[in-house]
Amino acid sequence: MKHYLSLLLILTFFWIPSFKAKEEEEIPPGPNLTSLFPRGGQQGTTFSINLRGTNLDGAYAVWFGPETQTFSRQNTPGENAQNKISKNNSGLQSHVQAVSATTGVTIQIAVDPEAKVGKHNFALLTPKGLSNTISLRVNSDPIIIESSSDEVPHSKQGEAQPVYYPAVVNGQISEEGEVDYYSFEVSSGDELMFELEAGFDSTLILYKQSGSWFDSERLTLQD
Repeated sequence: MKHYLSLLLILTFFWIPSFKAKEEEEIPPGPNLTSLFPRGGQQGTTFSINLRGTNLDGAYAVWFGPETQTFSRQNTPGENAQNKISKNNSGLQSHVQAVSATTGVTIQIAVDPEAKVGKHNFALLTPKGLSNTISLRVNSDPIIIESSSDEVPHSKQGEAQPVYYPAVVNGQISEEGEVDYYSFEVSSGDELMFELEAGFDSTLILYKQSGSWFDSERLTLQD
């Protein structure tokens, strides 16, 4: 019989900038990718990724490198007639779903069940040329997407977003000092491994419910 501990562990993420923005930073004249969300997905799934950057207008295909194979597709109303399906030799297939002005592009990624786990680099093809590369990650574990603050607020200890394990949590930090809380239950004797991957200085802290007679929801640092 399993014995469950009456504690709640919380994942906390801090955003601490490790750089200073230039007052007058030059914007590259060609298409430039700066971020993506979510960071990736699980083997055997299909999902959308939102890309941010500059000079992305007219993007019509994903480029995985010299191995890329492109195919024509039947586009839906409103899509660029040039949109292509792109495939690579590692089990990924993609196409551009939508372009928002010059700074945003949404692509769809279909991951083969046997796709290679790990990072996969890609770029965007646009009328202005090929963008810089950015990477997505294919995982074998299920993916949990951070809830928006409107759906499930989780910036306070008492509002932690429930998650399960094993899993990969894809989250966003939008401003300096932002803190996100995630909660999960563990069984006595469980051993968990945590890995935090971010493009900035960040901190992960574990808390547990103290079980205080005065405040059962009070959290204390987990040793």
